[in-house]
Amino acid sequence: MYCARHLAHHRHVTMEMRAISERADSIEIRCLNESDAHSFQGLRLEALREFPEAFGMTYAEERDRPWLDYFRRFQTEWIADDNVILGAFRNGQLVGSLGLRRWEREKQRHKGYIWIFFVEPEVRGSGIGRRLLNDGLQYARQLPELMQVQLSVTAGSRSARSLYVSFGFEPFGLERKALKVQDTFIDLELMALHFS
Repeated sequence: MYCARHLAHHRHVTMEMRAISERADSIEIRCLNESDAHSFQGLRLEALREFPEAFGMTYAEERDRPWLDYFRRFQTEWIADDNVILGAFRNGQLVGSLGLRRWEREKQRHKGYIWIFFVEPEVRGSGIGRRLLNDGLQYARQLPELMQVQLSVTAGSRSARSLYVSFGFEPFGLERKALKVQDTFIDLELMALHFS
């Protein structure tokens, strides 16, 4: 799955760029665009509400954000330049997403990071998460001079960690008490996949 509008301006891309819609078991994976902002907001709120230990933002913080502020961020940060959000759609409904951002500063632009990765519980185990991660990494590999992708995973989350390891991610650190959810502290394992 490639996002032609993100990569068309890069001269050094060796693969033929074309928009691809992958359909299997009535699942379509594609890049989100401005018309998907409402759907993504709903999915993001669900993720924050149901799994607060997995995200730095709280449900209340995101719920109370004014729509124009949210949309401006969606448009100018999350899907701008090399940044992308992939969405998995089942029968036209957004059921999963993966967001990839590139660091902005010159000294860090060789790195990208996955900042959201969520699949609705009722469709987990169907391979959607694996497809989203695979397509996100394929996209990342096409970005000139991008050498690694980083992410953080809740320490003790065996299924998520196993998925990342199967794609070649390796741990490089542990942030203790990274998040506090009510009275519980959450440790985050930091992982990276190096392309070269």
